[in-house]
Amino acid sequence: MMNFTKFPKIFHPLGRWGPEKVRFLTTTNVNQQKAKTAILMLNMGGPQNTQQVHDYLLGIMTDRDMIQLPVQSKLGPWIAQRRTEEVQKKYQEIGGGSPILKWTNRQGELLCKQLDKVAPESAPHRHYVAFRYVTPTTAEALARIEADRPERVVIFSQYPQYSCATSGSSFNAIFDHYRKHEAPKGISWSVIDRWPTHPLLAKTFAERIREEIAKFPPERQRDVILMFSAHSLPLKAVNRGDSYPSEVGATVHAVMQELNFCNPHVLVWQSKVGPLPWLEPFTDAALKAYSKQGKKNFILIPIAFVNEHIETLHELDIEYCHELAEELKIERIGRAAAPNDHPIFIEALTDIVAQHLKKGPKVAPKFLSRCPHCVNTRCLESKQWYRTLCEKAKVPGSKLWGETNCRKMMNFTKFPKIFHPLGRWGPEKVRFLTTTNVNQQKAKTAILMLNMGGPQNTQQVHDYLLGIMTDRDMIQLPVQSKLGPWIAQRRTEEVQKKYQEIGGGSPILKWTNRQGELLCKQLDKVAPESAPHRHYVAFRYVTPTTAEALARIEADRPERVVIFSQYPSTAHEAPKGISWSVIDRWPTHPLLAKTFAERIREEIAKFPPERQRDVILMFSAHSLPLKAVNRGDSYPSEVGATVHAVMQELNFCNPHVLVWQSKVGPLPWLEPFTDAALKAYSKQGKKNFILIPIAFVNEHIETLHELDIEYCHELAEELKIERIGRAAAPNDHPIFIEALTDIVAQHLKKGPKVAPKFLSRCPHCVNTRCLESKQWYRTLCEKLEDVMGEKPFKWTFITFGCQALDQLLDGGLSCNGITEIYGESGTGKSQICMQLAVTAQLPPDRGGTGKGVVYFTTRGGNIPSDRLMSIIRTFQDRYPNLRMNYMGNIFIQRNMEVSGLLHCVQHKFPEFLQKQQIGLVIVDSMGIFRHEADKIQRSKNMRCLATCLNSLAKQHNFAVLCVNEATSIPKPGESEIIPSLGLSWSNLVSTRLKLSRTDRTSSNGDVVRMMSYMHSPQVAMESAEFIITGGGVCDL
Repeated sequence: MMNFTKFPKIFHPLGRWGPEKVRFLTTTNVNQQKAKTAILMLNMGGPQNTQQVHDYLLGIMTDRDMIQLPVQSKLGPWIAQRRTEEVQKKYQEIGGGSPILKWTNRQGELLCKQLDKVAPESAPHRHYVAFRYVTPTTAEALARIEADRPERVVIFSQYPQYSCATSGSSFNAIFDHYRKHEAPKGISWSVIDRWPTHPLLAKTFAERIREEIAKFPPERQRDVILMFSAHSLPLKAVNRGDSYPSEVGATVHAVMQELNFCNPHVLVWQSKVGPLPWLEPFTDAALKAYSKQGKKNFILIPIAFVNEHIETLHELDIEYCHELAEELKIERIGRAAAPNDHPIFIEALTDIVAQHLKKGPKVAPKFLSRCPHCVNTRCLESKQWYRTLCEKAKVPGSKLWGETNCRKMMNFTKFPKIFHPLGRWGPEKVRFLTTTNVNQQKAKTAILMLNMGGPQNTQQVHDYLLGIMTDRDMIQLPVQSKLGPWIAQRRTEEVQKKYQEIGGGSPILKWTNRQGELLCKQLDKVAPESAPHRHYVAFRYVTPTTAEALARIEADRPERVVIFSQYPSTAHEAPKGISWSVIDRWPTHPLLAKTFAERIREEIAKFPPERQRDVILMFSAHSLPLKAVNRGDSYPSEVGATVHAVMQELNFCNPHVLVWQSKVGPLPWLEPFTDAALKAYSKQGKKNFILIPIAFVNEHIETLHELDIEYCHELAEELKIERIGRAAAPNDHPIFIEALTDIVAQHLKKGPKVAPKFLSRCPHCVNTRCLESKQWYRTLCEKLEDVMGEKPFKWTFITFGCQALDQLLDGGLSCNGITEIYGESGTGKSQICMQLAVTAQLPPDRGGTGKGVVYFTTRGGNIPSDRLMSIIRTFQDRYPNLRMNYMGNIFIQRNMEVSGLLHCVQHKFPEFLQKQQIGLVIVDSMGIFRHEADKIQRSKNMRCLATCLNSLAKQHNFAVLCVNEATSIPKPGESEIIPSLGLSWSNLVSTRLKLSRTDRTSSNGDVVRMMSYMHSPQVAMESAEFIITGGGVCDL
């Protein structure tokens, strides 16, 4: 751990790479061999010295792709001139210029070096840097490419998330250049326009975050708020349909998945320019708001930047991490480094380009489609030019539908043939189920399924609307107690007519009960330890209400309750003796994405084959007031993450857009709206669409009336749309039921009981009950240790290399806390340790950590190297493609006295960890502590060892295995084998494993041994059998 003061100690930002490395590289490539493949790396760039600042600002302020100003030819230069001196001072404070050229060249060189190895068929590769407003400009880079005459050019945007203002400006610069100069012939061109959720990009950011978390004191690490900061965007651009905000949200979600959602997090926005409304909440305002909430520890993550530059080194480091942090008296604030030349990031770039070269497409359908409300006069011409430049746009989803589906095409007319919406499930199934559960067996686990609900008949409509209009969590109105009922009364008749048009009531109770019954049926099979399961439906504004559902649960007295989403009321004391937990969100579960993908494929198959690739997929979600978005509500970014997950499942087969529906009232809401986007696309000449209710899991009024009747029928007829389809909601699709089952089963097995994100408030929260509610949930779901769940790293288990033992422990040796293994002599303790010393070094996808092992031995003599070598040979044979120096990555430290062991762990080991990555620490054995006569001192020494190892393990992400001796307690009949060192040691252990020998042998004559796992003193041990052969620990 670094020393730190009350206020963050901020070093000069250039200290991140050292002053000796600040010399800016030119764009000359080191490898002068003629390139076969050119990688054109696009970015905005930055001035390399203060003399370039004015021209850089002038380029930005006169680029209408970047910013639109009135009388731009005059106002742009005036603003650039006015801001030059101020911006020059900022560049002086970070070392005199931007390091972005240095980093881009570094990335390009490492990328091409790797590509030459993994893609020799397109080698040699050479990178070319094209900046937007400073040298090397787009024109200069293109001139170099034309002079070098490669066979192929890959135009590679260095913005992971696409925005018309940034990526679009760079692509348009190429188009503008070749409008004046003919594109060279004989060169094959292709485009990589975005890559927001590449797994290795997410992994890079996760590693950067782990590095920063490790600098906080262990007791503060779980409280750190991760603030993902991206460059903001004018709301005008967002309302036109720019996909940038949703793609940034998808990146954030991918990173948090990589981190196992270890900490509370929020997406914030920086670098606003001018007086017009931009995306909020802003980074500085969010820091101030969190500070008022009493939050003291933060990490800023530049989630949309791949290099260090002025907005990370000055705005984040100096303005926020230093100046603002000192003003707010923040305890500690860190800033995760940008990807830069991190090895995993270079691997990401290599994989992106290599896969693009091998599989295409040359240009993606999304890149060739315009935003629905596009106002750029060059955009259509530019898209058409890229289509021609890259030849035929080969779509990777061309095999998506196949000939079989095409033969099953439905007949269709010029206008969509709309059936009554209830025809989706047939009138015989419209009878609404009650909430009575079919299985009346006493439930062990209750699944409380929360939803807004819907009126089951027209008589319930008024009360339903009244509930919505008087709920300040749902909507905030002036004089709400009077205005709410007035609006509900006024709208009742109109809404009743809509329900009559879809069959007289909402089918949402039917679908929720159907989902619940199928979910519990599957859970009883896959999670028998928590069976029987029973679902309870809790609607917000209609029966069965939350109060009714909770009353049923209290009457049934299950052992555990799993809550989907929020528990709205704390008016009554929660029943005691029940374990509660929360599943609050699941936007990118792979089976949810697969469900929506299947629904979309079903609709695509209804279009004629020649139209299928042109269909625009319009993902429609319920809109949200901008006030809620600006407060920091995560809903828009999570919906964006769901959209991206679905499109990945579909291999980005079609152009797509995220749109918003169901706006209420005059205040600004999230745009573009679904109906307005349909009108705008119709003006662009688009004729084929599919609407996807991406934020709805059941059919209800907003799918059956708003989408089906108002848009797919009435609006489609008005606009003379050729064909419009609507993908069904998940409902009871088998894959969706599988998704629900997996979500709950994994939650029951691994937790956490409640996620850190759920327990954190939005930065600008105005809900007076929110803080009380969060604290109540924290208490309801027991200890904070349980609440926070798994640690902030992806791998949580190390394989034993034996399937039976891995299954016993739900994956292998836990990386959470200290694991103790004990048993009598000859039970296999040393064999287990040696095998784990090998398996821990395996890559994560093989069940290891990919890191080294430290082996503290307190025994006399040497570790049997012959046995260790035979185990190594076993794994070399099992994984012949892994070229690993197993023996060289095991670091042995011998300590024969307690004082020497403690000194080594407290002082020498932390220094060693700064130089060497470690995935497992073994202490063999704890028996050394038995020699201490003073029991009080022995207890202190053991606690000191455990505390130090736990602290270092959290900082450096390694597992700890301690070997203990066994002792026997005489009992009637036979003695009981227990671990030595008593309660003072057992209280420090997280997992306890017992080894024993049986009186049986295997077919080969090997003694059958047993590992037993104690969950708690009140629960019987679970056991698994294994054998030890010449090759190590094996399954029986």
